Amino acid sequence: MIINVRSLTKVEEAFEEWYTKYGKNYQNALEHRYRFAVFAQNYAEIEYCNSQNSKDLTLNQFADLTNEELYSNNILYFTSHHICN
Repeated sequence: MIINVRSLTKVEEAFEEWYTKYGKNYQNALEHRYRFAVFAQNYAEIEYCNSQNSKDLTLNQFADLTNEELYSNNILYFTSHHICN
């Protein structure tokens, strides 16, 4: 999924609010940038899904983790269904 550059400020604002709400603290600037990129991807997917159906998906404390990290930490179990389904 591609993130619209015009909405980047919206994503940055959402990230800062989310970062504060969940008390995130990254080891360095490189990790912070990486986690923001993951967050932005997850944010875009949630926005897309919410626009496609009546679901009201929201961000949670895991919004800076990739699907692979969620699976490997047993936070998310394998499913053949896409998040929008």
